[in-house]
Amino acid sequence: MADVRQATIVAAKWWTEAISHPTPNSFNNGDRASANSFMMMMVGQRLAEKNAAKPEQLEAFFEILTKRIESELDKETRVQLDCDYGPCNILGEAAEEVGINTCLFPFKRRMNITTNSVEVKDGYDADWKMLYSEILD
Repeated sequence: MADVRQATIVAAKWWTEAISHPTPNSFNNGDRASANSFMMMMVGQRLAEKNAAKPEQLEAFFEILTKRIESELDKETRVQLDCDYGPCNILGEAAEEVGINTCLFPFKRRMNITTNSVEVKDGYDADWKMLYSEILD
């Protein structure tokens, strides 16, 4: 039987780490043809530095997100979390509930979560990477 809890922990941990340690690349939108992209990366990093989340906020975010993903997996076979230039509802609501500024979320990230797997696309040009996979008999 699939371990839903393990999949949700892996997923929530990845997002918590992403917002706790943003880098300029976190705000890379994949546009190599314009100077605006570089400027957006620098502005994003500066905003993130000014709005850094406190450890207790990150811990609360992790707990809320874990429960929310579990709840969604009770209703659906797959949960998708993403950020384009801002977080999806699930991520944004969890952050706002604990007072984390949504400017900390990285651009162009996607994640698919099932009861037995977590895969992430960590950036515009990135390949999908498996973070967790439980082999079922």
